Amino acid sequence: MSIVSQEIVVLIDSATRLRLKRETEGGVWRGFVINLEHMIGDEWHEIYRADTRHGYLHEQRFWESPDPIPLDRCKGLDLQTAFEVIFNAVKANHGRWIMLYKERGGKQ
Repeated sequence: MSIVSQEIVVLIDSATRLRLKRETEGGVWRGFVINLEHMIGDEWHEIYRADTRHGYLHEQRFWESPDPIPLDRCKGLDLQTAFEVIFNAVKANHGRWIMLYKERGGKQ
């Protein structure tokens, strides 16, 4: 079976979007990416990212550092459930995360 990749962009508002990507093989989740991006000036900035690249599930909180942080809270979850947990966290926290990014030196 081949891996099927699907990507969508969800606009939260005119200056905030989520780029979501999942990869499946035979209907089984093999990986995903969740990017929270915000428009500052005329550029999109990554605020938060969670993905399965580099062989493990991790997040990057760009208001703190670009360094990957293992997502231990999702340990033991299948990838679809982990995606849902992270997606819900992004929906609940995106406004605060954008504020932190701007306060802590994001490009303005």
